Amino acid sequence: FFVDIAASQGNYVVDVDGNRLLDTFAQFSSLPLGYNHPELLEAVKSEELQRHLVNRTALAMYPPSDYIQHVKDALMSVAPTGMTEVAQMMCGACSNENAYKVAFMLYQAHQRGK
Repeated sequence: FFVDIAASQGNYVVDVDGNRLLDTFAQFSSLPLGYNHPELLEAVKSEELQRHLVNRTALAMYPPSDYIQHVKDALMSVAPTGMTEVAQMMCGACSNENAYKVAFMLYQAHQRGK
């Protein structure tokens, strides 16, 4: 069905016929804060974010010069107290696999006296 994005709010999506539905799909879970979140709408008013959205850089090939700092600032702002580094993963399985790898590397570092 076709969505009326402007009328959709929070976890509720509105179709073009005006039907308001609880959206359990959430655009493949890419809308964890729901439709038209006021703080997100306010954020896109910044010229800096507008430049990123309009130019849509290929992050793997040509990331903007401030990309790493933006990601670090965003992730560290919600990191648990005492955490000094974060790592992004592609999915839950990758996260679990890499958590085991880091744990094994840390264990071996301690075994070697580091």
